[in-house]
Amino acid sequence: MLSKVRSGFISLPQQSRRFSTSALFQSVIFLQAVLGCGSGRGLVNSVFLRLGYFSGGLLGLLLFVNSFTAAAGETAPAMIDIPFAAAGSKVLDAGWNELHFPRISKATEYRLVADGSEAVLTAHSQQAASALLHAVDIDPVAFPRLQWRWRAQQLPAGGDISRRQGDDYAARIYITFAEDPAELSWTERLAYEAAGLLYGAYPPLRAINYVWATKAPVGTMTASVFQPRAMMFVIDSGSQYLGQWRQTERNIVADYRAAFGRLPPHISAVVVMSDSDNTASTASADFSRIRFLPR
Repeated sequence: MLSKVRSGFISLPQQSRRFSTSALFQSVIFLQAVLGCGSGRGLVNSVFLRLGYFSGGLLGLLLFVNSFTAAAGETAPAMIDIPFAAAGSKVLDAGWNELHFPRISKATEYRLVADGSEAVLTAHSQQAASALLHAVDIDPVAFPRLQWRWRAQQLPAGGDISRRQGDDYAARIYITFAEDPAELSWTERLAYEAAGLLYGAYPPLRAINYVWATKAPVGTMTASVFQPRAMMFVIDSGSQYLGQWRQTERNIVADYRAAFGRLPPHISAVVVMSDSDNTASTASADFSRIRFLPR
């Protein structure tokens, strides 16, 4: 099992904007709200209670995250790679942090394994849920194309995108965004401001969640059963390609427009996950080569 928190600098040396711990906190707390309480307990509808519900461990995570500044005068990169390990390394890249959920007792196991000459991330979840999160600061208008490879090994039995009890997936890739809270209602804004006072940072408002589903049709786009501001995109589904690498490219700007009807703000985090807690089943998958490319 990987350690819960890994410190170090985010491995995006060519970014020009400074990343703040606020953006990471936003991504963490949003992800926990999206996943609900686990094990069929459901999600507390109050925004304030939802934010406070997962307070344990979050501040500790923040203390281990370093901000970064790129050297001035660097040219724009041809792509932004989000590696699981440096070339030739068998150690998880320091930019990835494991995220645990306080009311889910079992965590997904993440480890690096050799796949030919490449080190890939493998995830195994047995009635469990946890995630790996990599904080970033990426302009999706400049880098709209998201590429990755994944390989589902076992689908969670009973997975169902339309039910909280079925909200488990062999593989997920979350993209969270640094949003403007001005659109919130006054009651939501009170809860939002209360969270800012309590934690010193604010939760994000929207996310895109790409999934390999158990049975939902490929091409499905629907709101998360736990969080309507998280939009689910079914990229692969079922057992047809089980055990096979699948290469995917998505246009973040187009998907965000389809989901929310506007241009996306900066991307604040990339999250990978396999989970099986709601279905009390088993899920496993491999992940590789996550990268952002320009237009």
